[in-house]
Amino acid sequence: MKTKLKIILTLTVGLLSIISAFAQKPKPCSLTLQGDKLIGKCEEGIFTNLEINLGKEYVAIDSLTLFKALPKEGSVTLFGQKKVPTRFEITKRSGVPQVILKPDKNTPRVGWYTFDNPIFNNNTINFIIDMDPIVPIQKEDLEVILQTRKLLKDPSKWHQNDDRICDDDIENGKYSFYCALNTASTMVAGEYNHRNAVMQIMRKQIQKRYPPGKKWRHRFKDYNNMPETSFKDIINIIDEAETIIRKELEKKSN
Repeated sequence: MKTKLKIILTLTVGLLSIISAFAQKPKPCSLTLQGDKLIGKCEEGIFTNLEINLGKEYVAIDSLTLFKALPKEGSVTLFGQKKVPTRFEITKRSGVPQVILKPDKNTPRVGWYTFDNPIFNNNTINFIIDMDPIVPIQKEDLEVILQTRKLLKDPSKWHQNDDRICDDDIENGKYSFYCALNTASTMVAGEYNHRNAVMQIMRKQIQKRYPPGKKWRHRFKDYNNMPETSFKDIINIIDEAETIIRKELEKKSN
């Protein structure tokens, strides 16, 4: 009986790993200009349909036109079923402007994602949505780490009740893990990028601590609020991320 149970558990963990790996693969997507809208879909994954309301009609679309038109409201359809109000904005990642989609904050298990590797062809935009991108590291990322350390300089500056709303954290001078990173990113770069190199490295460090297939709604929020997470655990992740970033910057300088 114990042997059978062990086999079932092993197969279950393996299956969850496969599902998790598949979910992280980049998803090919496209948008086509139709009057005053960009309408399209992704081949697979979370977002089956996308729509951006441009506010006026365009005869052609290219990167400059799109970047000037945003931010705009629109929608994404999740798994071909639920249509969710979504804001489309411009952000910068590693110094490069990108379109980022931000579904309504009350939508469970859906984060913010960027349009990666966009190709503009006539009135069509082809791109991928990478659910967990590897982002090039730059000097600014180290500055974000150092600023995060200043905000979380001792346990009295950390709290374990993250709601991903950071205004009160800033006002009280007491931060969740996510809000410390969010605030530090804004202080250093002038804006917050949800999937900059620092955030991505730390997401992976959090994920490494748990079995494959563990479900997260928001990795920073969930990890921060877990009863077993300590201030030392948060600092350990910051230490690991700083080591990775310093090593990568050293390689680039040689």
